Amino acid sequence: MLGGVSKRTVRNWLVKYKSGRLEHHHGTVQIQIAGFYYVYSQMFYQDGNPYQMSHQLFVNSDKFMESTSAVVNESRKYSTNYNGGVVFLNSTDRISVRTPFSHHYYMNPASSYFGAFLLHPTSS
Repeated sequence: MLGGVSKRTVRNWLVKYKSGRLEHHHGTVQIQIAGFYYVYSQMFYQDGNPYQMSHQLFVNSDKFMESTSAVVNESRKYSTNYNGGVVFLNSTDRISVRTPFSHHYYMNPASSYFGAFLLHPTSS
């Protein structure tokens, strides 16, 4: 628990497309080439019980980005959150998606996804 909120790494990704030298292990992506990456994620949630939904992108154990939105009510419980941005990653860094509130997400590859692509390699 961090700040009273449990964070679970999302592990049940369906790997449909993989290119380059990224390695996927138990819900994390390990970087092989140091450089600047565009990292992105979207989660489709389906839970009307909590007051908000959120997912976070982590680089190793550090939160890089978070998207949060309010849940209207039980009848309007479906929505998406997207985030993406540029970050420098070392060749041993791992990225992952974590969920601090509900864990009721629709894990369809067209609705919930995450990944990264190399914009500019550097020597580290």
